[in-house]
Amino acid sequence: MKQNRMIFALLFYFPLLSFLYADNIIELSSGHLKLKVFERTGSFCLYQLSTNGKNNYVPLYSDMAYGQTNKFSVFLDGKIYRLERKLGKPIGIEKINDTCLITFKIKEQLHIVQRLSFIPDEYGNTQGPLLKIETVIENTQSKEANVALRAIFDTSLGEHNKKAPLATDLREGITSEVSFNPKIDRDSVIISSNAESACMFFFKHGVDMPQQVYVANWERMQPRKWLPTVVEGRSFNSKYLHDDSACLFIWPTKKLKPTEIMTITTTIGYHDFIRSAKGYNIQSDMSEDEVKKKTPALPPMTEEQKKNYDYIQELL
Repeated sequence: MKQNRMIFALLFYFPLLSFLYADNIIELSSGHLKLKVFERTGSFCLYQLSTNGKNNYVPLYSDMAYGQTNKFSVFLDGKIYRLERKLGKPIGIEKINDTCLITFKIKEQLHIVQRLSFIPDEYGNTQGPLLKIETVIENTQSKEANVALRAIFDTSLGEHNKKAPLATDLREGITSEVSFNPKIDRDSVIISSNAESACMFFFKHGVDMPQQVYVANWERMQPRKWLPTVVEGRSFNSKYLHDDSACLFIWPTKKLKPTEIMTITTTIGYHDFIRSAKGYNIQSDMSEDEVKKKTPALPPMTEEQKKNYDYIQELL
């Protein structure tokens, strides 16, 4: 992990933020999942209720430094701006009904709102709800702007897996750097898993398809340029970080007219091996027999849905 690289921030940066900002955390729950939004950093993380201990939620990807190792960034006319809290650049977070909102302003040029909510998994690929992430970007300039979005998630569940830290619905294991072109490659989800759970980052079905998807060492996903330099087959190790995997999603650039809005949607799901093995329903902890009695029959899956479902079930 990144303890060595983050020590400076932990010792100096965050105590300063603690003095300036209240430790405001907004939470949203559904089934055995919980979302936490950190006002201190403007980041968020997804958690699962563990079967060990009472009310013990564990992160499905890294929540180090209040989730700051997971970053959304926007590209605006050749410059890169991270969606994060900085000194002198306040953000807004609020909870409205079953939705969390994070608001950013990029100077006087872009107004950005991230809407976070839980939705049902229509494809049946997971055991519970999906975290839906909508990033709404408005051009507040008086001229056109070229805008794009990217997101990096600091995966953690599979980093102690001796076989492979990550996988997809078509690849049993990803052990080195790789990139995907969603329009060409048939892979549709990146899976990070350990003995208890699997975290799934979807990038094809029910989402806005990225232009490119990268899997590499977390440190190499922090380029000064918009696109990272990924070397196919290179180890997940770097000079400072060992077996530290991350996935990066980059969506296409769009030209926005003044006041025009673009919305990019992506989702994260999970699979619970422990509760699944015990025959529990992820929403209510009822046994499978009880669920069958109380749950109405679902319509049959389409061929495409069944194919995607079979891929993931076979892998898991």
